[in-house]
Amino acid sequence: MKSPRTQSQSARAVTEGALLAALTIVLYVADFYTKLLVYVIPVPIAILVVRRDLRTGAMAAVVAALGVGLILGPIDGLIVLASVGFVGLSLGFCLSKRISWITTIAFTSIAALGMIVMDFLLGAVAARLSPAASLAQMQKLMLEAGAQAQAIYKKMGVAEETLKAGTQLFDMLPKLFETFLPVVAIMIAVTAAGIAYAVTRFVLKRTNHYVDPIPPFQEWRIEWQWAWGLIAGILLGNAGAIWKMPIVATVGQNIMVAFWMLYGVQGVAVLWWSLAKYNVAKGLRVLIALMIYTSPALNPLLPLAGVLDGWFDFRKMAAKRG
Repeated sequence: MKSPRTQSQSARAVTEGALLAALTIVLYVADFYTKLLVYVIPVPIAILVVRRDLRTGAMAAVVAALGVGLILGPIDGLIVLASVGFVGLSLGFCLSKRISWITTIAFTSIAALGMIVMDFLLGAVAARLSPAASLAQMQKLMLEAGAQAQAIYKKMGVAEETLKAGTQLFDMLPKLFETFLPVVAIMIAVTAAGIAYAVTRFVLKRTNHYVDPIPPFQEWRIEWQWAWGLIAGILLGNAGAIWKMPIVATVGQNIMVAFWMLYGVQGVAVLWWSLAKYNVAKGLRVLIALMIYTSPALNPLLPLAGVLDGWFDFRKMAAKRG
């Protein structure tokens, strides 16, 4: 027979689980109409796992899925189950075990990638399309959006040469999207995991739960060994092109782009550190970083700086000189 204290704790866990399941339902339904809350939907379940346990979180996830299914339909119920089940439970488990922030985000990113794949497949089922047909429909929508944009630019009096270049770019987008779909999905997954981690940590800190803090952005750095990933991507991409192996070439291109973007982030971190060293205001730092990032001529300097920093560690060198 359970003691009164155990019964009280169980009752509190059930009550808290019901409240956070209800909050998950509210967030999903609100996101269905606003499209602004997608990255925070798993947060209540993650918090519940940290505060209680994985079993309570899993039960709340099922309740939330059933609630959404009753309101919006079974497909949305399965989508929310994938969202909170993959991301919320994974994030909550890692945080409850006090795993380091980088490992937690990596593990949660894998879960988020699974969620994205599941979401895509369920969307295709809901539209009664095969995955290939669903992808083709997305590409068609891109072409239509590009045509609409070109029509707007033409009405604005944009030069004919610029319109021609824009048309070529918009025509390439569907093919580029298909080629780099894996790296796009990974980017979205990492973004989802990072935002969910940051929001969950913000809430848990206010309830006196320790969560491993993310270091300041200007201290972010990857070691020189990561350059082998970039090298592997370049070699695979070129080998696939030379030996007429499209799959190998596509894999290499995706790896190369992923690492190039990763080094781009490190380059921005180096830039941020350099500007902070001279006491440049944060608003101006953001403006300078955006100007460099959006400039075709200057943008390649960011990943290049990231690659060089992996070898030379500019911040460490500056600290020794100082």
